[in-house]
Amino acid sequence: MGHLSSDPGIAGLTRFAVMLHTRLKASAGDPNVAGFKSIVCYRTGLDVDVVPNVPAEIEALRGVFGRFRSGAKNIPLRLENKPLNDFVIRMTLEVAAEHNKPGVAFFIFRVATTPVSDYPLYVVQFHTGLGDADITLTRANPAHLQPLIAKNPRAKFVLLHASYPYTREAGYLTAVYKNVYLDIGEVFPAVSRHGQEALIRQALELAPTNKLMWSSELFFNEIGAWNYIRAQVMVIGGQRPIIWVVIRHARPFPR
Repeated sequence: MGHLSSDPGIAGLTRFAVMLHTRLKASAGDPNVAGFKSIVCYRTGLDVDVVPNVPAEIEALRGVFGRFRSGAKNIPLRLENKPLNDFVIRMTLEVAAEHNKPGVAFFIFRVATTPVSDYPLYVVQFHTGLGDADITLTRANPAHLQPLIAKNPRAKFVLLHASYPYTREAGYLTAVYKNVYLDIGEVFPAVSRHGQEALIRQALELAPTNKLMWSSELFFNEIGAWNYIRAQVMVIGGQRPIIWVVIRHARPFPR
């Protein structure tokens, strides 16, 4: 933003695009970066426009630039303008697809053996579904991402938090599009045991078992991490984990 020394018209938008693309490429080439994650769900919703709107993007950048120049540099700058956020998302997906970003080892629930080469190796994670009061829940439905998914077939989308309460919609997208995966981690502490089992059943109604993922979203100490993981695989009657109770009769979906 510091390089945009004048009112950002089309030239300013172009400079912003070049700087953003450069930063994203640098991250894609960083061996310590496993992928990208978007929280556009919190800011302006998942209904990301697939077609650029240059006048709206210039106006959005002008607003952000004005706030930055106002002198309130100690106040975090939140990008809450939809045209600009959508611009950032589209470019991030392009860079992720171009660079075949190497990923990390994912926990994937499998019933049949699946070659490791079939797993997604570069991803863009999207927060979907439940969150806090910043989210407009109706715009957190992953179904809004369908045009964006179709427009970016080379980018791998990971829908986080089981998209709860829109798990069935997420399962549908996972089944229909080869470049979509569903992560059911982190949502578990937020719902009851019955809800946890129901959630996994809904995910398995359509989602291929070799495209289901689990992430811990851990950010605290080792003891807290272990307790968190145990909470996500609490047993139901005896020693059977919730996940096994549901998945033991499931079959892989045809690829």
